[in-house]
Amino acid sequence: MVQAENLPWANLEIFSMKKTPQHILDRIVTDFMGNPIQVILWLIILIFLSFWLAGICAFCYIIVYFFEACLPALKDISDLLLQGVQLPNICAKKVIEGLA
Repeated sequence: MVQAENLPWANLEIFSMKKTPQHILDRIVTDFMGNPIQVILWLIILIFLSFWLAGICAFCYIIVYFFEACLPALKDISDLLLQGVQLPNICAKKVIEGLA
């Protein structure tokens, strides 16, 4: 069970009179948003690059994987294409890391 003091918003001190509203807003953004530039960058890469590249890699991966049984030398190429297929997953994880 999660303890209340371990939650990210437990130490925000929102009700403290010493803090200005700008300080409270900055604290909320840094605690909950992480790095917004990183999130935007990885989201653009995810939408405009990784889906297209993953589709091309998936098509090529199916063909190369088929011939890998006959030609074991194609294993390195198929592993590289598999990483290309998994690129949207990597980009989505980077977006989530940027939000944390």
